[in-house]
Amino acid sequence: MSAEKTGDAKILVGGIINCDRNFQLAQFIRSVKGLSHKNKKIVCIDNGSIKEFQRFYRHIEGIQFEKVESKSNEREAIVAAREYFRKKAIDEDYDWLLIVDQSIVLPENFITRAIATGRKIIPGLYFETASTNNANSKIITYLPNLFSFSGNDGKNVTVSRLSINDVLPSKTFEVDMAELKVIMLHKSILEKIGFVYQDNPLHGDIHFAMQCRKIQQKIAVDSGIVCRNNRAIVMDAFS
Repeated sequence: MSAEKTGDAKILVGGIINCDRNFQLAQFIRSVKGLSHKNKKIVCIDNGSIKEFQRFYRHIEGIQFEKVESKSNEREAIVAAREYFRKKAIDEDYDWLLIVDQSIVLPENFITRAIATGRKIIPGLYFETASTNNANSKIITYLPNLFSFSGNDGKNVTVSRLSINDVLPSKTFEVDMAELKVIMLHKSILEKIGFVYQDNPLHGDIHFAMQCRKIQQKIAVDSGIVCRNNRAIVMDAFS
């Protein structure tokens, strides 16, 4: 029986955080520490402005905090952190790499359910929100972080976001593209893909999806694993 099936798979959990937005940090830390899979190492890269960041996190146990080389903007730093985790997972021979942004709160069984899909590229499902005013009421629409697209290269594609009806009822299904705030990758994928900075974050997601196509690997989602997107909650609160 493989390590993945016995629950012994060695997992690197890579968190991308920013101490300047610490209103999200407490829930995020509880989320990654609460993952039920036992054989994991949690490493978080901080992209915030506090130079003595280790002191900022000194009371948190069970997580290793690091920084990467300074970048010109935060989105470039996020991509650099993803690439750092990819190389670290290869060098230290992890079975799986899970990368997650601090705005995402994971269910405790995320790793177990992702491995159980039998797939090698598994993004987490979460929702963005859009609001429209209708007379005296506000209508909130929940939008999955999943997309379909047509086209054979990263520059000439037509992208369409899936609807909530596309992900229900709960199922495992293939998608063309997903936003990369939470993504789990098998070790057999890590040397075949990379994370590349693009001026538009959507282009970064498209680039990743095109790499998956080139190596003939499908992106698969278990819509029974729903993550909470704290960024969407905050945006609603102040809209």
